[in-house]
Amino acid sequence: MKTISTLLLVAFLALLWSYGEAQQCQNCSLRIWIVCGRNRNGNERRFRNLCVMNQYNCLNGENYSFVRNGSCPNEFFKSQSYDETESLDQVKACSTCSGDFEPLCGRNENGDRRTFSNTCALNRYNCLTGEGYKFFKNGLCFQKKAHPNLPVSVN
Repeated sequence: MKTISTLLLVAFLALLWSYGEAQQCQNCSLRIWIVCGRNRNGNERRFRNLCVMNQYNCLNGENYSFVRNGSCPNEFFKSQSYDETESLDQVKACSTCSGDFEPLCGRNENGDRRTFSNTCALNRYNCLTGEGYKFFKNGLCFQKKAHPNLPVSVN
């Protein structure tokens, strides 16, 4: 009974996280107005527009702030801003996801795992961050790299 209660609590918290993600982070248009942002470590990153930068901060707990319009001269890592070779599928992946709760565990090439509220949320995260998480298993991930708002282990 304790295990079932714990699993229900985890599912409820994950649902709250999913709802919060959809409600608190603003939706952005695909309008292209390239901006450069810088985080507190001094790393610069190019974003499709100012709204996408703020959305990225909201979804990932980052703190990029506006530096200038246009590309960054000292970009730290590959940006996800629009360029002419970007596929339409990738642009669509950054679109707004539904609030459907079908949790899944994604894993990147380093073996790091992260819990996503659904497949669309995984694709959107990859689109916004440039990371390469792929479906690993249905359900929540239970390890250190899970989403920071979710419990990382069940006793």
